[in-house]
Amino acid sequence: MAFAAFFAREARACQIIFRKEVVIRPAFSCRKKIIQKKALLIALSLFISAPVFAKRQEPLSSWLYREKTVAVKRMFANISPKGGAVGAVAASPSRKNPNYWYHWVRDAAITMNEIVYRLDGIETPEERQIETQMLKNYAAFSRLNQKSKAKTGLGEPKFNMNGTPFNGAWARPQNDGPALRAITLLHWARQLKSQSHKKELNAIYNSKAPQNSVIGADMDYVSTHWKQPCYDLWEESFGFHFFTQMLERKALLAGAKLSQESGNFQRALFYKNEAKSLEVEIEKHWNSGRGYITVTVDQSNMRYKNSGLDSSVILGVLMGNTRDGFFAPEDDRVLDTALALENAFRRIYPINHGRKSIGIAIGRYPEDRYNGTDVFAPDNGNPWVLSTEAFSQFYSTLASDYSKKGLIALTPRNLPFFKSLPLKRGDAASLKVGETIRNSDPLFQSLISALRKKGDGFMEVVRRYANSDGTMSEQIDRKTGRMVSAANLTWNYAGFLSQDRARR
Repeated sequence: MAFAAFFAREARACQIIFRKEVVIRPAFSCRKKIIQKKALLIALSLFISAPVFAKRQEPLSSWLYREKTVAVKRMFANISPKGGAVGAVAASPSRKNPNYWYHWVRDAAITMNEIVYRLDGIETPEERQIETQMLKNYAAFSRLNQKSKAKTGLGEPKFNMNGTPFNGAWARPQNDGPALRAITLLHWARQLKSQSHKKELNAIYNSKAPQNSVIGADMDYVSTHWKQPCYDLWEESFGFHFFTQMLERKALLAGAKLSQESGNFQRALFYKNEAKSLEVEIEKHWNSGRGYITVTVDQSNMRYKNSGLDSSVILGVLMGNTRDGFFAPEDDRVLDTALALENAFRRIYPINHGRKSIGIAIGRYPEDRYNGTDVFAPDNGNPWVLSTEAFSQFYSTLASDYSKKGLIALTPRNLPFFKSLPLKRGDAASLKVGETIRNSDPLFQSLISALRKKGDGFMEVVRRYANSDGTMSEQIDRKTGRMVSAANLTWNYAGFLSQDRARR
């Protein structure tokens, strides 16, 4: 609990901050009680947390600027951390209740992809050398994981921090891991190729014998296992998942491009054909009756998870975006799904009730029973930081994509989404089905501004509940807003950097 008292001799009012509420009292009342409570105020001052007050009052852009430094620092701390093997990425330093001191293939790939993005903007040779070495270490560690005798081979979801397979009971296989790792290393391979770094490229991709390299091994797994059901990214549901399949498709297309450029035309054609076949399966997730994309097809467990709504759909759209229009962020079906998710989470989380703020806290799925400990119970799930960040990224991405496109076509399906944006009353009322709003129309700029404002609204939520030092745990308590579950979740910081790129 943090307290602060601010008063001035000539002020007409004083503000007393208690938790997150601001109470305004008449100046004369404040002055009357100052002398009586002087000792108490001195005592309370020992508990004052200036950063808490600052982050509530300063412009969001200023907080985001400072928070980026925190995100980079905390993310780096979990890459090759003390007590772990070189190249391992800890999901969190938390080792108890819950124990996340493991190298999750999925989380690590998402994290290291942010390092690849950072290489494009690094200014000093020293920084570039450090972060390039991070990627080299990660690739080498990943190759050791691939060669280890894990229970499900490359579909193994996590490894001990020393690199040995985790052989305890777990939800396995999880096929999003190899796809995400391939996407990250293919991203880096494109960088290396464009910069003519042949030695580094050959270390992660053997064009003559692709199966003997870290990228080739993952591509072989993805291309031959996408037809098989697996567990989802939340490690709970078994079936065919939108998130996993979107990532598998992106990996296949990226792998096809590298194979083509390397002269492996037969392999490139095989990957392209598999990606085309996979598209047919991904289309099955659209449920026209419900009006949104359902997360899992042929789900064989978790009967209580029956809505089909899941924020991983938005994560899949963002991470699986290949810029070819396939389930792109501006797809009407995606817009409908985002709106349905927001409506669901606004209703079920107490911290979202009664707030007039634009953004809300976003969870995994409405029926979630996991609260970050070993307790699973109905109405027990919390909002997640990474899910809330993803919605911010989604809206920023929409603003950018529509700006580049230069027009917004209003349809019967997407009209409710656009009317839900923070627009002026007159602007919202003027939106009509069948209209195409072009960038020369002032209404177009209003819509773009509203999308950006909505994106910032979700980051306002993250700011509201983040710890005063900028650190973030996995979850936000649904009732109190307190940070709970695994501290310093690496994905949170990678997610922050990802939304920051989209916002900029």
